[in-house]
Amino acid sequence: MKKVLFTTTLLLFIFVSVQSQEIEKKNEKKIVFGITGGFNQNFQTSSPYSFDGLNMYVGFFAEKKISNRFGLQLEILHTIQQGSGYNTLEFPFLVKYKLNNKFSLYSGIQLNLFYQDVYSEDIYFNKPNDFALNLGITYDLSSKWYIDARFIYNTNNEKQLGKIVRNHTFRIGVGYRF
Repeated sequence: MKKVLFTTTLLLFIFVSVQSQEIEKKNEKKIVFGITGGFNQNFQTSSPYSFDGLNMYVGFFAEKKISNRFGLQLEILHTIQQGSGYNTLEFPFLVKYKLNNKFSLYSGIQLNLFYQDVYSEDIYFNKPNDFALNLGITYDLSSKWYIDARFIYNTNNEKQLGKIVRNHTFRIGVGYRF
């Protein structure tokens, strides 16, 4: 399963790279790289009041403009899950739609790869890798800086204390384009 997920992610990177080289040759469109970071608020569907605390994320992204309104964004994010025994590498693949000069909506999928925190016991690490769905909005402060908010719907069920639990995330952050 891990080999299939790795191969799929690698193929997405290759596709974006090949497409970007063709576009740059035409000199019509370009790829913009940047960094992003912010805060996560995880919550669980077993209880509307079950929050998993405020966590942080940081990462890199590449934006490719397809047309005046549409674009693609590929990200590599590292999420720190305080006290959970694991951290996450996230690989979102997003389709963006520009509403106007300031606002953009985006949606897409992401691959979550979990790995054990160095300070945790082995019994705390039982999370399988999974996929998630993203839905968000971006507001451009300038041509370089932006803020965004995102809801992440995790598709994998977990079993905690005999109950099926699904974790979801609300994320707010800031980004800088190079």
